[in-house]
Amino acid sequence: MRYSPNIIKSIFALLAANTIPMLVLAQDTPKPVSSLTSPLAIVMIIIAFILAFVIWGMGHVLITLGRHLLEKNKQSGKTLSVILLIGFALMSQFANCTNNRYQSSS
Repeated sequence: MRYSPNIIKSIFALLAANTIPMLVLAQDTPKPVSSLTSPLAIVMIIIAFILAFVIWGMGHVLITLGRHLLEKNKQSGKTLSVILLIGFALMSQFANCTNNRYQSSS
C-alpha cells in the first residue's frame, strides 16, 4: 500500500510535534522537593480525604438501607409466618391418616 507524500509529511510532523516537547521536558533535572510540599503528596492526601468521606457516606447509606429492609421484612415476615404455620398445620392433618394395607396384621 502506497501513501501519498502529503500523508507521510503530516504523520512525520505530528510525531515530531509530539516527541520533541517530551524530549525537552525530559532533559530537566528535578529539583529536590520535600515530601510535605510535593504536589503529588498533596494530591494524594486530598484524594485520601475525599475517599474517606465517600466511604463514610456510603456506610451511612448502607446502614439506612439495611434498616428499611429490616422494617419491610418484619412486616412481610409476619404474614409469611402465619401462612407457613397454617400450611404445616393442615399438612399434619393428612399425616395422621393411615392406610390399612401398610399395617401389620398381628
